[in-house]
Order: sequence, then structure tokens, then C-alpha cells
Amino acid sequence: MLKIVSIIISFLALLPLDVKYACMENGATLYSYDGSKYTELARLPSSYYVAVLKESDDGYLLVSYLDTTGYIKASELSRVDFTPKQKYASARFTVSNDSQPANLRARPDKSSQIVAVMPDNARGTIIGTISGSELIAGAGKTWYYVRYENGETVSFGYAYSAHLNAESFGTNSGEREPEKTDGNKETQEGQPVFEMSLPLRIILISVLCLPVFAALFMLRPKKKKGENSV
Repeated sequence: MLKIVSIIISFLALLPLDVKYACMENGATLYSYDGSKYTELARLPSSYYVAVLKESDDGYLLVSYLDTTGYIKASELSRVDFTPKQKYASARFTVSNDSQPANLRARPDKSSQIVAVMPDNARGTIIGTISGSELIAGAGKTWYYVRYENGETVSFGYAYSAHLNAESFGTNSGEREPEKTDGNKETQEGQPVFEMSLPLRIILISVLCLPVFAALFMLRPKKKKGENSV
């Protein structure tokens, strides 16, 4: 039975997906959710897109942006019926802190846990922005929510804006991917229509496999009364 489940999971991971996108025309706030409350992660840039993974009844949508998943209020998104050519912003940062390293923290606060220490001139990807504590007097309260890769270790966290040299998000052109023809699942540039990230694969596989695991639980052998364990 376990072998069958493994085959099903492997098969589901390879299924093509009809991904739907939504535009953040005026930007949108990305939240995490712990089952009881939503916590702000970052403000995402205007004119870019998110992949919509799931709808809910409380006004939020589960979405994917770059390789980050979270929740956005449906009122902050405009659904589209096409695949955007440029889905996400491509903004990079470089640590520039008077030749000193910069801390990557769990929250945008100077007393928050340090997730990683980024050396001078280290580079990474900017996901969004958020207002936090003023780490340096007069330097403002802007922090960046970033992805930092150090060898095989990938960390997500907050870096103070004054410690980084950050690229602008720019403005999305709104250009569309060419329509698929003759069953061809690639664009004219030969690139996949959707780059499925690992977190997204895990979420989708888990949702699709829930009925299988429920059936296995119901069919498990039950221990008879008085039977002793070996």
C-alpha cells in the first residue's frame, strides 16, 4: 500500500497545472497564517503578479510569489486570464554597511532573532518591504524582506534598508506570454509557462493526497482487545 501511495505522489508532482495569476496593480501585503491570525510579511511591489493557489472564505487568497508562499487579501488583487511574461520583480541587494556585515533577522526589529549574518558585499533577492523599528537614528524605519543564499543554505528574513544597496523594483510592462498552440506547453522562447517552486509543489501534493491518507487511516488494521504488543 505504501508503494502505491509513493507512486501516486510522484505522479501528482509531474502533473501540468493550469495556473491562474492575479496582478498587484497598487502593490499588496503578503501575510503568513498560523491557524488563528495573519501576520504581515512584506509589502510586495506594484504592477507584478502572484500565482493564485487557493481561495478561502475569509477574503484571503493563498498565493505564491517568487519562491515564497503566503496570503493576500482578495481585494488587493486583480485576476487576469493570461500568463504574464514577467511575473515577478527582479530586484537584488548588496550588503553595504561600511565594510561591516549585516544581520538578517526574523522580524523587522533590532531585538529580533538573527537568522543569518551576511558579510560585506553579499548579495540576495528583495521580495518586499515593511516598516519596522528605526535601527539607526534618522535612517528611517524601512526594512527589506529578502532571500539570502549562502552556499546550499537559503535564508529568508529582514535586513535594515540602511545596511543595503538595493535595486529598484521597477515597473512591469504587462506583456503577455504567447498563447500555447498545438499542445505545445512552452513559450516561443522555449521556457516553461510556470516555474513551480518547491514550496508550491509541497502544498499542492499535500492537498491532492489528503483523500489517499484519509483512506489509509480508515483501512489500517485495528488491534484486538487483549492482544499484547510484541
